[in-house]
Amino acid sequence: MMTSAQLKALRRRQAKAASERAARTLRRYELLAAEADELGLLNEAIFYANKVSYWKERIAIVSDPKFHAMRAGERRHRERSE
Repeated sequence: MMTSAQLKALRRRQAKAASERAARTLRRYELLAAEADELGLLNEAIFYANKVSYWKERIAIVSDPKFHAMRAGERRHRERSE
């Protein structure tokens, strides 16, 4: 069993890792949006711009340790109910 401090540290590490993964994905979509814009591919530029805005919001969500604590609680609840 983990102590409260250990769980908090785990949630912070999970939040940092998730935020870094989302930031890498965001950078990839930003590059694709810029490339599509340079090539004049309007529909693709809009598609990737939408992806960029989604991933910016996602970073804000997953960078919060409370998000990971909530997800862990949901997993425990599902395991108990099965």
